[in-house]
Amino acid sequence: MMVRVFRAGRSNGQSPVNYLLSDTDHAGAKRSVKPEVLEGSPTTTIAVINSIQRQHKYVSGVIAFRQEEQPTRDQMHEVIRAFKKTVAPGIKDDEFNSLWVLHQEKGNTELHFLLAMTHLPTGRRWNPHPPGEKNLDLYRQFVSVMNETMGYAQ
Repeated sequence: MMVRVFRAGRSNGQSPVNYLLSDTDHAGAKRSVKPEVLEGSPTTTIAVINSIQRQHKYVSGVIAFRQEEQPTRDQMHEVIRAFKKTVAPGIKDDEFNSLWVLHQEKGNTELHFLLAMTHLPTGRRWNPHPPGEKNLDLYRQFVSVMNETMGYAQ
């Protein structure tokens, strides 16, 4: 398992949601397996992102599993729960917006995430992926712990 954060986050909310739910991939090839929303609401995510007036509006990325790593639905939801607790410590689930979409067209499992960069109760900026080595180390440690927990190779 690995985590990759994409260089994006400045467009309106429709653009990343359209990609996540599209029948075609980033190269325009037809997906062999239709994307599936695992958690969150595409409509709500678009509205929250579009309400943000700052330049950086969202963080998007993927938690990808190797082909030999076949997580169950329960394990996928456990990874999502653990990831959210890691990137939003002390923030309750209903205090930030997230959308999780399952992609499986490449023969492996990919959990794509889209996180609006705002703390919902206050409207203040919240950054689940701040720049710097310490944040990158946090993501690496998350991967190490989850790989160990799930019995996957490091």
